[in-house]
Amino acid sequence: NAITLLGLSSSITAIVFAGRHSYCLALMFFLIAGLCDMVDGTAARRTQKRTNRSRIYGVQLDSLCDMVSFGVAPCFIAYHLGYDTAFDVLIYIAFCICAATRLAYFNAVAMEKPDLSTKSFIGVPVPFSCFSTTVLMMFLSFGAAPAAMAWAFRIVYLLVAVAYILRVRVPKPTLKVAMIFGAVI
Repeated sequence: NAITLLGLSSSITAIVFAGRHSYCLALMFFLIAGLCDMVDGTAARRTQKRTNRSRIYGVQLDSLCDMVSFGVAPCFIAYHLGYDTAFDVLIYIAFCICAATRLAYFNAVAMEKPDLSTKSFIGVPVPFSCFSTTVLMMFLSFGAAPAAMAWAFRIVYLLVAVAYILRVRVPKPTLKVAMIFGAVI
């Protein structure tokens, strides 16, 4: 739970830096939130003697923190990058609605079958926005055309939002693969 809350703190810090137009720092703290999210579940599963209440609490806390970290924060970052038209705001609303829907579904499944251990997700996990936003910001930093980037943000955010609620199986990466992937980003 401490790792989960560290991730939440990092994403809030990312929001603050984005609001101050310090995008490199915002991205750094956003990535720290993603790293915390990769590690917190593994740490929780390795903790011995957890009560059922403790497990439920951890799942709920993780989802609430994920909503802020990977639902709200990427929208806030994009908004402060200048993608702030009424159309953009509608996309952010859709993005957050889809993220909340996906997280609520995950929680419902977790409460129904608390010991369910699968090798895949149903739909794209909400922390995927850490990857997609980072890649978009990297293209932006390489000097991509502003008009093209505005449409790239819109299209990617819409595609990711839809991917959150698709009923498709997405394989879970191993911790080692996730850590390598995070290091590359």
